[in-house]
Amino acid sequence: MLIFVVIAKPVMKLWISKDFIVPHFLLITIAIMTSLRIFTTFYSYFFNGIGHLKTYILLLIISVLLKIPLSYLFVKLDYGISSVALSSTLCLLIWSIVQPLEAHKIVSNLKNDEQTNIQ
Repeated sequence: MLIFVVIAKPVMKLWISKDFIVPHFLLITIAIMTSLRIFTTFYSYFFNGIGHLKTYILLLIISVLLKIPLSYLFVKLDYGISSVALSSTLCLLIWSIVQPLEAHKIVSNLKNDEQTNIQ
C-alpha cells in the first residue's frame, strides 16, 4: 500500500501526462480501499462457497443504499473527486468488520456441531 502511494504520482505523470495532478488524499484513499477489497474478497468467496449468502446480500444492499448519499455528502464537504473513493472505502470498512465476525460465528457453529456428533 505504501509503495503504491509513493510511486503512483511519477508513474501517472509518465503514463498520462506531465501536467496531470493526482490529489495525495485520493491516492491514500484508493490504497486503503484496495487493501480492504482484497481483505473482504476472501470472505465473500467463503460465503459464496458454502452457500451462506444472507449476510453477503444484506451487506450489498446496505452498501448500495449508503454509497450514493455518502458520495453526495463528501462532495458537499469539498472532498472533490475523492468523494466516491472515500464512500467506497467506508462501505468496505463495514464489510471488513461484519464479514470476519460472521465467518467466525459460522466456523464456531460447525466446530460445535462436530463435537456434538462425536459424543
